[in-house]
Amino acid sequence: MEFRFVYITTEHVNDQFKFIDKITAYLEFEFRAKNYGTGLIEAIFGIGCNGPLSDAWKPTETGEVNQMKFTKAKKRLELTVSLNYLEVKKANDDGLIEIVKTALLKTYQSVVKLGIKDFEIEQFYKDIDTLLSDRGWLKNHKKYKRPPFIPMAKEMGYNIIPQELKMDDDDFWDLIQASIEFSKGDNLKKIEFLIEKLYVLSEEEILGFELMFRELIRLGHNHNLVALLTIIEGSVTDDDLLYFTCNLILYGRSIFDTCTTLINGLKEKVYYDEASEGLLSVGDRAFLKKFGESTDKELPSSKAEVYIDYNNITYVMIGSPWNSEKDFQTRFRNLINLYK
Repeated sequence: MEFRFVYITTEHVNDQFKFIDKITAYLEFEFRAKNYGTGLIEAIFGIGCNGPLSDAWKPTETGEVNQMKFTKAKKRLELTVSLNYLEVKKANDDGLIEIVKTALLKTYQSVVKLGIKDFEIEQFYKDIDTLLSDRGWLKNHKKYKRPPFIPMAKEMGYNIIPQELKMDDDDFWDLIQASIEFSKGDNLKKIEFLIEKLYVLSEEEILGFELMFRELIRLGHNHNLVALLTIIEGSVTDDDLLYFTCNLILYGRSIFDTCTTLINGLKEKVYYDEASEGLLSVGDRAFLKKFGESTDKELPSSKAEVYIDYNNITYVMIGSPWNSEKDFQTRFRNLINLYK
C-alpha cells in the first residue's frame, strides 16, 4: 500500500516538523510492504498545523478532519487532519509522536463513514497504533529516509538519478528555507543567496543541487499545477509551467508538496513571480563563480540533462486531466474559492 504525507503548516513550527517528517517517512516505509485488500491501494494524509495569523485565530483540535475524498476508480483516499498548534509548539520528540498518532487514529470514524469495500480498515488503524507505539525505529531513523520520487521515475521510464549523486533532499530544502528567511519574500534575493551558499561547496555538491532541483521540476509537470496556474493566470504554456514550478520551489517544501499532491489543501494564496525563472541558472552561476567564467569544466546543467532535460520535455504529465469545465469546477472547488 502506498501511504504518503504532505504538510500544511506555518513557519512557526518548522523545527517540530523536521522531526514529524521522520515520523511520516517511517510510516511510509513500513506501509509500503503492507496490503489491506483491493479496495484501497493509496492513502494520502495531509497534516495541517496552522499558527496564529490574526487576533481572531483559534487553534484547531488535534485529529479534526478538514477535508476528505475517496476516488473509487483510483482506489485512493485523500484527507487532511489537523494538529493542535499549541500542543505541537511545546512538544518534545516523544510528544510529537503521540500527537501524530492521536491525530491519525482519530480519523478512523471519518474513514469508516466512507464505507470503502474490500478494505481492512480495522487492521490498517491497528498497524498505525502499533507502529507509532514502538520507539525502536528512532535508534535507526535514517533507515526510513524516503528516496524522493524514485518509484515514479521507474514507472515512467526516466534515466534515474543515482541516489549518491543527488543532494540530500533535507539539505536542499534547508537551503531553500534559509533563502526564504534571508530574503523576506524577494525571489531575486533568494536566488542570489542560493548562489552565495552553493559556490563555496564542492563541485559534486553543486551538481547534487542541480540534480535534486531537476527532480522537482519533473514533479511539477503536473495537472495540479496546471489547474492552479490556470486559476491564477487564466492560461498556461509549457514555459509558464516551468517557471511557475521554480516559483513554487522558492515558496518552500510545505507549499510545494501541497501543490503537487493535495492541491485542494492549499490554505494560502501563492502567486506567479517571473523573477523565479532565475532558479533555473543557480547551479551554473554558482559553478562559474567557483571555477571562473573561462573554466573548461562541464557545467552542472549539461551533466544533469542526461537524466532530466526540461528543455526537451518528453515525460508524461503527473495526475489526471479534467474532462470538462464542470469537472474542473468540481475538482478544484476549494482552490477556486481561495482565489475569489
